[in-house]
Amino acid sequence: MMKRMFIIVAVTMAFLATTAMATPTLYVMPLADAKTDCKANAVTPDGKYVAGTSGGLGVFWSVGSGSVVDIIAGGVWAFTSGTGIATRTVSGNTQIVVQGLSAGWGSTSYSTDNGATWLQGIRATSIISAIGNNNTLRSTGTDDVWYDVGAGGGMSHGYIEKVSGQPPALVHRDDKSTTSKTQVFSVSATGLAVGMRVGDGTNNWNYKLQYNGGSTTATYFRGLAGVNTKSEAWGVSGDGTRISGWSVVSGGRSGMWGYVYDVASDTITELPTEQASTGVASNSIAYGMGPTGDLAVGMDYTKGLEKAVLWYWNTGASAWKEIDLTDYAIANGILGSMTGNLRRAFSVGYDATNQQLVVVGQGYDTSGYLRGFALKMDGIPEPGTIAFLLLGGVALLRRR
Repeated sequence: MMKRMFIIVAVTMAFLATTAMATPTLYVMPLADAKTDCKANAVTPDGKYVAGTSGGLGVFWSVGSGSVVDIIAGGVWAFTSGTGIATRTVSGNTQIVVQGLSAGWGSTSYSTDNGATWLQGIRATSIISAIGNNNTLRSTGTDDVWYDVGAGGGMSHGYIEKVSGQPPALVHRDDKSTTSKTQVFSVSATGLAVGMRVGDGTNNWNYKLQYNGGSTTATYFRGLAGVNTKSEAWGVSGDGTRISGWSVVSGGRSGMWGYVYDVASDTITELPTEQASTGVASNSIAYGMGPTGDLAVGMDYTKGLEKAVLWYWNTGASAWKEIDLTDYAIANGILGSMTGNLRRAFSVGYDATNQQLVVVGQGYDTSGYLRGFALKMDGIPEPGTIAFLLLGGVALLRRR
């Protein structure tokens, strides 16, 4: 009997070790200059820093700090949006790097004091006038290199920049000229950029560009209904292994549906939703991906309301799983003032110190205003492992 009790205790402790993480927390992003709306667009891979917009200002938040900083590079470049953020290492020191729009141009800025002040980086003042919405800048964090993306010239150009050095200097701008409307939304730390390009005169098709320091390699890739079908790529993982977005599907269902595309195998998988909706134009969309290809975030509209969601690759089930972030916040008693629900999630990082996922996005507060949020979630345990541990404990108790 003592042996069985020991096993039960061991199983219970293993279960607790599998599931016990830091406390979930929902942060509502503070506003700049009393603006009523704000949006959290991108988070660093470690989940510590966020770039976004507040009113007409590009802003920076340190998660949980309760403060907001206007991004004004060198006291001159006033950012009107913040759409990408990463860290880099220069002479052993960590710098934070952001991208956004300044005076209508794609601009980058960097901070050497944890975001208190910002210095001028690189500004694209030629054809470049528009960039994407999330993770438009990425870095491995281990060296001084970053990649950023954008589009311009009446949406007839897509570009990828590689920047390094101190002060930061442009290594090369891969500029891809196109004959149809082109938008580039996200980039990996390997220089793989994704977006959309009008492919048949009417519909957008998935589009990817690979930086190579010269003539850019640019190709369409398959959607859920096959090659060259209506589809748009919105996010790419930091390691460049997977791409996310939305696409039409075959089989009679209408509207656009979220997907994840595996680059190496050239395969695409439809992401799960709460229920199969029909007749809706925007059923689901995966706006962004995490540092690696096993996390995606976006919006699920299949309940008739925009709901921010996290998708994660469940190794045990060999399938993608979905978590409704509003329901998650309610279950943990942390929704607070965001009672209008969390609407869209744009980017996700991982805080290794506290073993938490950090998802950023936008939702409605009790006043009816759109507010940016950062949601710290417990690390996701494998359901298969938990089920095994629980069944083992139950079986031993029954034997006793």
